Amino acid sequence: MAAVPTITPTADPATRSFEPAAGDLRAHELLPVRVRSRSGRVFEGQLPAWRHRRIHLGYLHADTAGLFEIAHGYRPSDGRTRWSSRHRDDSYWLGGATNSPDWLEDALTHISGLCARPRREVAIGPAVRSEPRPTKAAVSESRWLWLDIDDPAILPRLSAFLLQRPAHLRIASGGSGGEHAYWRLAAPQPSFELDAETGAEVEWIERAHARLVEHIGLRVEVDGHEVLRGADPKCKDRSRIMRLPGTVNYKTGEQARLLAADFALASYSLQQLVGHLPDRHLPASPTPPRPLPPRRASAAAAGRVSRSRVDGFRQIPAIEYAARMTGQRPDGSGLIRCPALHHEDNHPSCSVAGPNPTLFCCHGCETKGTIFDFASALLGGPIGSDLRDEAFRRAYVYVDQHFGNPDRKETRCPTAFHAKPPGAETRRATAAA
Repeated sequence: MAAVPTITPTADPATRSFEPAAGDLRAHELLPVRVRSRSGRVFEGQLPAWRHRRIHLGYLHADTAGLFEIAHGYRPSDGRTRWSSRHRDDSYWLGGATNSPDWLEDALTHISGLCARPRREVAIGPAVRSEPRPTKAAVSESRWLWLDIDDPAILPRLSAFLLQRPAHLRIASGGSGGEHAYWRLAAPQPSFELDAETGAEVEWIERAHARLVEHIGLRVEVDGHEVLRGADPKCKDRSRIMRLPGTVNYKTGEQARLLAADFALASYSLQQLVGHLPDRHLPASPTPPRPLPPRRASAAAAGRVSRSRVDGFRQIPAIEYAARMTGQRPDGSGLIRCPALHHEDNHPSCSVAGPNPTLFCCHGCETKGTIFDFASALLGGPIGSDLRDEAFRRAYVYVDQHFGNPDRKETRCPTAFHAKPPGAETRRATAAA
């Protein structure tokens, strides 16, 4: 086998050696990988699992000037992973551009300790966070776009796209035979920008992901309804976490692994990567808008809540506000995926077509209520009687951003991306975050 190269995205920041935890029994398991260094030298062979972790994490966050998330959770033998760490401050770590020379080794040591625990799964947030929270509002920017192919039958469609726009990272997820792909951007993409023509806020990370999902996924008809297969639409969110290669997927017992890492491949602009792809339900918009100066805040954003508008918003059917705020349309049973951040609802269990058409109800976690409860759940906030004061104002602003005047007969076409939640100002996190 060829000599193992020392490959890092930048100069190696490590100031001490790394040794996996004693209980991390599969850290030294050899897994095949192909790596092209910045100089163009290619290594194709086997590396221990912990090296897969190191290459992947180092590439993702060597240039991160804020926080990134290391999520973990227990997967029972007969159930789904419970990502219990996402609201813990110690799940958020400083990246490589924060003057922390041991950032990578510290993170790997932490991850190895997690892997030593029984049936513990580990995932990484690719985006940069400005504060230690799992919500979209906490994400300031991303240097990466990503895609989760969960159906092996769709892999030929991914391969065809990669012939034109190769990925910088490819991961075998260790589950159902699917893959993850990552593309590095030439510059950090802010969480939102303002449309040059309309002044509307556009979440280009979500919008770009939606284009990739629609282009590579496959729409099929099931029970008279069109369903997207193959590309996981939940991965559009910038706050998404993705499985770390070199760790065990306890759904099958296999290790996720790095298939390929290409450090010599040039980064993409957003236009180069997805500019040729159309938005679903919208005309093609090949050029991401340039940021404009901030516009005058609306009455809602300024904190003024109108009772008449509250009453008007509450008359909007759940099917409509779910489509507007999440891009989801109900299946034949009137179900969508739950809006609650704590609920990994892989099999839709949230009803938006009940006896009262303005209410929603999740049968899996009992999250339910009006349009404002739905918005608050998306923001990671309270619902029901706990939704009041500042939390209600945040939900009200979020609804107002999506619907504007609730009495208008014409409505904007539902899209697969959300307006920026209030308080998600674009800013680069500092080392003190």
